[in-house]
Amino acid sequence: GVVRYFAFGSNLLRSKMDKRGETGVIACTAGVVPDHRLAFNMRMFPPLEPSMASIEPSPGEVCEGALYTLTRDGYEALWQSEGGGMERPGYEEVSVPVSVDGTIVQAVTLRAAPWMRLRRDAPPSARYKELIVQGAVELGLSDAYVSMLSALPAASPSPALRALATAHGVVAVLLL
Repeated sequence: GVVRYFAFGSNLLRSKMDKRGETGVIACTAGVVPDHRLAFNMRMFPPLEPSMASIEPSPGEVCEGALYTLTRDGYEALWQSEGGGMERPGYEEVSVPVSVDGTIVQAVTLRAAPWMRLRRDAPPSARYKELIVQGAVELGLSDAYVSMLSALPAASPSPALRALATAHGVVAVLLL
């Protein structure tokens, strides 16, 4: 069997999907999920990576992205690479309607789990935002959507704050 998977974050970029292991990509095309928005409300590691992308219901808005057709085993590999094997995964699997050339198909997508959701969006890192913009351009998402992505604010911690956060991370890893 196959699984339809809707990607909206760094998985828009095909090279990023390929690095996730044997994802079994059969096909990939641009798609739109109506009445949803791209959100940056998945809690991560500020100040270096303040948030990751998610998808949230939002009447009247659209979330553009990639509709992948994956093998069942490929989807399982993707789910594991996104933390699906953890005791408390950071994402939950949800079904969304995806419009592709006027036809609606159901697909699974990954939404920030309730315990990982921030109360409001936080700016993504400049690094992460650039991956999403590159993926949107590569996939041929609408010019308006690419412009919206490009205009998003991005977190850019100062070199001193970046060094402090990196050092803190190293100390935390050494203590564990």
